[in-house]
Amino acid sequence: MNRPTSPYHCYSATDGGLIEDPEQREEMLKHLPAVKVLKLRVQDKVVLIMDVDDTLRKGTTGRVERFADPGRYLALALEGTGDALEDIPNGKSPCYPVVDFQVSKTVARRALVLPEVFSVLSPDGLGGVDASRTQL
Repeated sequence: MNRPTSPYHCYSATDGGLIEDPEQREEMLKHLPAVKVLKLRVQDKVVLIMDVDDTLRKGTTGRVERFADPGRYLALALEGTGDALEDIPNGKSPCYPVVDFQVSKTVARRALVLPEVFSVLSPDGLGGVDASRTQL
């Protein structure tokens, strides 16, 4: 049975850090699990590449349920109606994936996934960030 496919949402990473040479920075960032461009659509399977909290750990799998405007999604969640209403993009800010993560065989947890910063720290131990990538 063929199911209609939803449109892709494309997320381009933002790279930064102390290293200004783009080739050298890219060489350092290629070892990070966060990709330069991420394309997602409803029903795609995803896996966490970093710990979020005690239940959403690196390696936890989930499925994209929809895409939501963060401000509206969080407001609806605070009202207790976030899961009941279909979140419609307002066109003013980017929409991010709402994912049902399987935290155990019988329990799923819904979460709005927002960009995170992945860093390559300076080897001198002074705490500088040589390169960073911001991505979902």
